[in-house]
Amino acid sequence: MEDMDAPVTRRELRDELRQFKSELKTELKTELSELKSELKSELTASITKSVVLAVGEEMARQIRAGQEETRAWLRTLDDQYRDLPKRVTTIEASELPSRVAKLEAAVFSPPRKRRRKAS
Repeated sequence: MEDMDAPVTRRELRDELRQFKSELKTELKTELSELKSELKSELTASITKSVVLAVGEEMARQIRAGQEETRAWLRTLDDQYRDLPKRVTTIEASELPSRVAKLEAAVFSPPRKRRRKAS
């Protein structure tokens, strides 16, 4: 058993301090390494979450923009053909009978007789 009141030599003190310093360094390196890995995993999770949220928000913006563009395109098409039934009714009532008659006359007219050449 060591006597705690006994005087120590400088050499013994230096040896003890060296050993303490070495143990402290080892312990601090271990703690620092653990803290680094914890911090790294927390940062990775946080960054991943942020990136996922940002990508999700950007995708939502792009989808909304595409939907609005599609709606505008469909409105344009709808406006072009909104009065189509009225136009068709007008054509059928006024111009169609005369056009049909002309086509039938051209297509179904009796064939012309060809003259035979005298031999």
